[in-house]
Amino acid sequence: MLLFSDEREFMEHMESMPIYDYELYDYHARELDEIYEYAVKNKNGNLLLAIAKKQLGLRSTRSDHYFLENYFSSLLSSHNHFLSDTHQAELLLYLASSNVQTKKYDQAEKSLETLFSLTKKPAIIAAANMLEGSIAKFKGQMDKALLKYFQAEEYFSTSNNLKMQITLLSDIGLIFLELKDLEKSLNTFAKAEELAINLEKDLSMGSFYGNLGSLYQKNKEYDKAYANFQKTLDIAHQLKDRKLEAKTLQNLGNLKKSKEEYDEALALFNRSLEICRASNIEYGLIMNFASKGETYLLKGDYGQSQLYLDSALLQCNKLELKPEKKEILALLGTLAAKKGEFEKAYDISEERISLHELVFNLTQNQRLDELKIQYETRLKDQELELQATQLAREKNRNILLTFAMVFLLFSLFGIYYFLSYKHNKLKTIYSINLAMLNKRERLEKEILNGPQPLSNPREIEEEDYVQDMNEEEIEKYQSLFAEIQSLMSKQQIFKDPNLSIATIADMLNSNTTYVSRAINTFAKINFNSYVNEQRVLAAQKLIKEKGAASNLNKTMEECGFSGRTTFYTAFQKYAGMTPAQFRKMVALEQAKIDN
Repeated sequence: MLLFSDEREFMEHMESMPIYDYELYDYHARELDEIYEYAVKNKNGNLLLAIAKKQLGLRSTRSDHYFLENYFSSLLSSHNHFLSDTHQAELLLYLASSNVQTKKYDQAEKSLETLFSLTKKPAIIAAANMLEGSIAKFKGQMDKALLKYFQAEEYFSTSNNLKMQITLLSDIGLIFLELKDLEKSLNTFAKAEELAINLEKDLSMGSFYGNLGSLYQKNKEYDKAYANFQKTLDIAHQLKDRKLEAKTLQNLGNLKKSKEEYDEALALFNRSLEICRASNIEYGLIMNFASKGETYLLKGDYGQSQLYLDSALLQCNKLELKPEKKEILALLGTLAAKKGEFEKAYDISEERISLHELVFNLTQNQRLDELKIQYETRLKDQELELQATQLAREKNRNILLTFAMVFLLFSLFGIYYFLSYKHNKLKTIYSINLAMLNKRERLEKEILNGPQPLSNPREIEEEDYVQDMNEEEIEKYQSLFAEIQSLMSKQQIFKDPNLSIATIADMLNSNTTYVSRAINTFAKINFNSYVNEQRVLAAQKLIKEKGAASNLNKTMEECGFSGRTTFYTAFQKYAGMTPAQFRKMVALEQAKIDN
């Protein structure tokens, strides 16, 4: 029995509980049950929430997400009479997080919808936005995911929460990687890595270094990948986090496999498998079985490859993991072809393709088969007479007409869905543009209120063109870029269609080489792109102010564009939509406000 008498002592004791110590897990679970009885008896919402948070940590490390779902649901339904709205909102956040882990995304979104109605607390809202971004990413809605992540990142950046900033930048980098934009992905991870320098000894960075290692591996920078995986493994050992250790060993095995060091890869997979079996990490078993199967396939040991790939497929079917099953089927198809079993390889390929088929197509094909059977059965029962034949033809014609009507309806539905999707995508891009425009306006206000230092030299990414600079040179180029920004904001020199880099150099008593280098270093783009970006932002601002009444030709000329083609090309590049689309979204937004 715990001999504590007040909330503070219980809180301090829970804070001291290590979440990764498997040997003490059962003991701490019993302690939490005792504290729970005390919290309920005294109707202590703060203590109950602290218990929930500790359970989240303890159970998540063991992938016990189904328990957490039931646990948080029970807390919300049984004790809402003494829980504040903020307490309930935070519990809903934990519940939604568990829903995501069990792939119940619709339930997670319902939990978050209720959360938003209960609290406006910035920290909870930011965490909820981050979770919404993750749900959007899992659903393939990458634009929405980026928007939600940027909204969350703004709060964590303002509150100087380095851990969450790094986590968000890591997630954003992974989305850019998913979108095949390796350059943006690397740049985003580089920013996160720079922040992580200040958290080098922080044990919560294991997943970040693991993601960074995977990124470097995809970019074939194997030494950097290995170094980051080793950092992750060191953190896993310090935390005694078996799940992270197993995942990292598998990543190291895949790295060795990429370098064709197959025996070393298999040894790492075996170590990871031992941990997964001992800790009942089912997903880890699938990944290691698949990795071992692929490694044996590459070695030419088809018997061992078949054994492990079949085991991976069996586990996939058990957990109903379709994306993973698709990858395993691809390996099994390759194996069958290597063994000369071409018919089997074809069947596997057909099964893999079927995972991509839409429910509509499956239902339509099934219906066609049913109609075909009914039609053939009907023909067998009819007499071979002219009247029966004419009747059959008439029925067949009606069926074709029905199919034509159904096809037309589905076509109309498809068109409607496409237009709705396109409109929603434009809304998301428009929201991102507004956020960028607001940020630009804040920057202009700062510039108009007086010169501000651009950034600390340490915050500059070490690109090739700044590696040979000392701090004095960096400060010189910072100052020059600040003056360029000031000219753009105060004098709006970009409105001159004939503006050249030489003109700016003369205005600043500098030279074109210095001006070009300042822009390349701190804007990360060349002079022409930088000027066009300023013009597009100005055009967006004008269109937003004038709304549907804005004249695009006058806007183009007023912002310094010399031609319609240049204007539309630049606008599409920087805004992700045409000027006409942007004006339409402004008009729709204004109509909502007016109504």
